Formats: sequence, structure tokens, C-alpha cells
Amino acid sequence: MNVVMLSGNLTKDVEIKSVGATGEYKMATFTIAVNKKSGDDVTTMYVPMVAWGVVAENIAKFCHKGVRIVCSGELDIKREDDGNGNKKQYPQVIVREFAAASTKNQAPKNDDLNTSATATPTVTPTDDNDDDMPF
Repeated sequence: MNVVMLSGNLTKDVEIKSVGATGEYKMATFTIAVNKKSGDDVTTMYVPMVAWGVVAENIAKFCHKGVRIVCSGELDIKREDDGNGNKKQYPQVIVREFAAASTKNQAPKNDDLNTSATATPTVTPTDDNDDDMPF
């Protein structure tokens, strides 16, 4: 099983480009900063992420530098030749689903976040009140 779920902040704006012979596919690349706590020590990991198609378009549309994002997907190893005959491998996460969250001081990049039928809903931290639950 290859399942990854990460939560972190975008380190810069999402880069999106068209790929394929006729540019028919959308690909978004971005990096998130994920904090790892061990006792009193906090280490930040910078994780490269890739998304394709509608997921890529929505991440680029609704997320920008500093926004907290929760992504689920799978771990992938990108293999490249460095030009000198050396093969290098880089881990990256292929994003299948995401949810963006903003703090009170961070407004989403687009005002139509909650009006797009194809958009992934934004999760905003709130005080949960279980009294409204029907069960």
C-alpha cells in the first residue's frame, strides 16, 4: 500500500503548466513545509508535491504561498539523469486529494472559493460545537 497524508504550508505559489504533445494535461508543482515534532525539537521538512488534471488546476486556483494545505496521495520516486551520466532519485508526493485551510489573517487567493462546483472545499479552523449534531 502506498498512501501518504501530509499537512503543511505552501512555501511559494503553485507553478502550473501544460504538458503533453498538445498541452492537454495540466501539472502543478509545489512544495509544502511540514513540521515534525520530536519532544521539544521541531524539524521542518520541505516536501515536493505534484498534482495532475483538475486537482492541479484547483490547487493552483485556490492555494498560494503561506496557505495551510492537507494533501493525500502516494509517494513517487522521480528519476533523472544529471547530464553527466549519473542517475539521481528524488522523492515526491503525487497529490490525489487536497483541502486548503486559511487562518483569520490569510484570505484565500480567490473570492469564489465556495462557489465553484468543481473546487475542493476550504477548511477553516472554527470552534466545534457538537450540540448541533443530529446524532
